[in-house]
Amino acid sequence: MLTARAALIVSLGAASACLPAIALADEHTERRATHATGDAKAAYDLDRPHSHVELGVGVLTLPSAHLCITTECTSTDLTLLLELRHVFMFNRRFGLEAGVAWGFRPVTAEANLHAPDGEVIERRHSRNYFMVSGGARYYPITSPGFLLWTGAKAGVVVASDRYASPDRGESILGPRSTVIRSEGVMGGLALGADWPLRTNWLLGVWTTQMLWNFPGQRACAQTRECASVGGTLYSFEAGLAVTYRVHL
Repeated sequence: MLTARAALIVSLGAASACLPAIALADEHTERRATHATGDAKAAYDLDRPHSHVELGVGVLTLPSAHLCITTECTSTDLTLLLELRHVFMFNRRFGLEAGVAWGFRPVTAEANLHAPDGEVIERRHSRNYFMVSGGARYYPITSPGFLLWTGAKAGVVVASDRYASPDRGESILGPRSTVIRSEGVMGGLALGADWPLRTNWLLGVWTTQMLWNFPGQRACAQTRECASVGGTLYSFEAGLAVTYRVHL
């Protein structure tokens, strides 16, 4: 009889010791269930209007372009690209976007001038791009872990050619640099994919193919330096993007 009572006491003590562990396991299970419910709610909320802000970094190339600096011409161009876009989504499928982009080259090229008396005037050339565009997007795939989108956009593009003389401490008559701007229109198609990192943060890739149309007659300055772009050009962009989204 004494042995049975001792066994019962030991069993009750062991059960009491296990109760905190069981409660803790139940708490973890409840937290996981709540987290899963929150993820499902976030995915469901994509059907409500929401907004994206995207920051993209990539490259811009103009393959087969006829770019001329003084008497020398090149057939391609490669430029660093920085983009900032805002996307308003009506639901998980359709949205409108607006954005700006800057294309800049960190290097300059030689563009010396030859004076009538035979003197060579040292000049350097650089070219930048500024773009403003708007468009529409469609998301055919919006799974919890992957989003695929395609779209069309159009806008304006400004190409700035800067010719400058290096500052070597000597005095010169007139401005040291000349900037020639060419304005054109553009339109094309875009394709991208995003992977959610958190409920509100995404990491993605994108590519855009556009047609640029500049005036056929290139603008020139009094120094006989001219715009390096003109006519119709094909542009290709690709890069990475970080996106922050918020439900409205």
